Amino acid sequence: MHYQLVKDQEVIADKIVKAEGFFEKLQGLMFKKEMNGRGGLLFETKSIHTHFMRFPIDVIFLSKNHSVVKIIHSMKPWRITGIYFKAKFAIELAGGSLESSIKVGDKLDMVCIN
Repeated sequence: MHYQLVKDQEVIADKIVKAEGFFEKLQGLMFKKEMNGRGGLLFETKSIHTHFMRFPIDVIFLSKNHSVVKIIHSMKPWRITGIYFKAKFAIELAGGSLESSIKVGDKLDMVCIN
């Protein structure tokens, strides 16, 4: 599945892929050389890590109703986030790509673009 991440009818990220299977979830962005464009990776999780990654990422944790629970800008490789119990989803984006206009509590839409 592919999604767009939208806030107030403005597209924040335009090609988010949902990690579906066990190995896709396990691998995530590990061992990738870079993230290009405004794409990202969506997980159903309350915590992430950046082990074996080669670049920083921006992370948005969303609740089940897609409200922003936590935002992490430029998370460096070899780090682990806390556990965000109110979160249902984590979206990993290229480091530095997340707009500063997004705040905790904002409601974002995930629009399916398959």
